Amino acid sequence: MSTIPSRRPRRSRRRSLSTLAMALIPLALLLGAASPSGGSCCRPPPINMTQFLLRSANTVPCTPTGCINTANTLACAVSMGCGSDNQCIFALKPDASCTCYETDFRACPSGASVAQACARTSAASTLWQVDGAGQPICGPTEVACATNRSACPSGHVGTKYDLSSRAWVRDPAGTCTPEPACPAWGATQTCKTGNARCPDGIRTFDGDVWSATCVPQNCPTCVANVDAPCGCGGTIACNGACTAPGPSNLGAACGCGGTIACNGACTAPGPGNLGAGCGCGGTIQCDGRCSHDCSPEHQLKAVFNNIDDDAYVWLDHPGSTDQAICKINGGNVPRSGECDLQAALHQRGATAGRLVFKIGNGGGFGSKGTMRIFVDGSNEAWRGDEIDNGWKHTGWTYCSKVDVNLATGSVAHHCTSSCALWLDCDNDCKDCP
Repeated sequence: MSTIPSRRPRRSRRRSLSTLAMALIPLALLLGAASPSGGSCCRPPPINMTQFLLRSANTVPCTPTGCINTANTLACAVSMGCGSDNQCIFALKPDASCTCYETDFRACPSGASVAQACARTSAASTLWQVDGAGQPICGPTEVACATNRSACPSGHVGTKYDLSSRAWVRDPAGTCTPEPACPAWGATQTCKTGNARCPDGIRTFDGDVWSATCVPQNCPTCVANVDAPCGCGGTIACNGACTAPGPSNLGAACGCGGTIACNGACTAPGPGNLGAGCGCGGTIQCDGRCSHDCSPEHQLKAVFNNIDDDAYVWLDHPGSTDQAICKINGGNVPRSGECDLQAALHQRGATAGRLVFKIGNGGGFGSKGTMRIFVDGSNEAWRGDEIDNGWKHTGWTYCSKVDVNLATGSVAHHCTSSCALWLDCDNDCKDCP
């Protein structure tokens, strides 16, 4: 590869095109020119054009004919043969009226570490590239670009010299650098939460955008159910109190299946004389009738539904199944049926007593059923349910005791017990004494 002094005669200038495209620019540009006095002075730093060229311009093998043919395509250039690197060398034509040959480079007159290219103006003329105002066009430079990041959309990217278009163009492989720079990953900024208890918060930068969620900061310590609805249109405050609690007995049972409302009234008060004494020691009920109207006796019946496997009823205490006053143990499972409790009590010479209801699981696996007592036909006075909640042992699984009185028609639940495993179960309802 040949080298050219920085102050060489026009007729002896020669240069390798491949060096321009691949690495080589004038030695004066790479190394700095020698001063006339032989000393040294400040010079622009060397420029390696290789990194600023978009592509190589020389793809022709270095042969005398190939170099001549290539030179003939360049304005003001003449072939000087092959260099030591086996690449074509070019120089300014001896008879050319040009100041430079096409594809030549020189240090930019500004003195910065940039270069100015020589470009053709015709097949026989060239100039060092300048803009419309006559100012040198030098490179590499930076051009504006879009980062496609909402937090920092604008930026810059470097240029490279395109030997085919003879222009500095955007580097197609360059990265658009945000300007101003994007916030650092994980950076935070203050924001408003919209929460009156802790209005100030922060949001975090995730590398592209600021998070949409404003995370509250320095919030007071509150109970777990803070802000939950409560009372009469209120909410739970930080200290756990309701902001609108309503009357102290809010929600308490009252009247005929009603509850105390926010205005203190019962939602289902029933008749105005509810609970008043009547008949033979009775009281006015929700339907307006007397609970004991002095009739000789009330009718009681037991209704069984969805029984799996068997259901039995005893008077006063459980015993063998032969002693039961009611039996639901026939037909397909689940079973159902009715029992006239009034007649069953009379058979034993009783008008009152404690009835023992039990469900047995004779076939293993699950056990369930519903048992109810009705007074005078359709008035449900008691209900007992065993829920089928999985495998249970073979034996008794449910027991309820209910006090009844034919004279008053009263039905009062005494106790209930249920079990799943034989270790927890017994035949005498020990958990329901």
